[in-house]
Amino acid sequence: MIFNLVDLFIIDWLIFCWITPEFVVIPSTEGMKGYKNYKFHLRGAIIGTKFFAIVSLFLAGIVTTI
Repeated sequence: MIFNLVDLFIIDWLIFCWITPEFVVIPSTEGMKGYKNYKFHLRGAIIGTKFFAIVSLFLAGIVTTI
């Protein structure tokens, strides 16, 4: 959960969407709207959080039965 929040706010929104350094831009795609799409990154973070919650519950079930 903490990793997903750090990834969303610092890596995705701050660095990728707001600052957009040259090394993250694919050649010939400079200036495309997709680089500033905050909703896309939010959706990915929500999906990732759900996935890790399910995996965590599964692993917790295994650990408690051992």
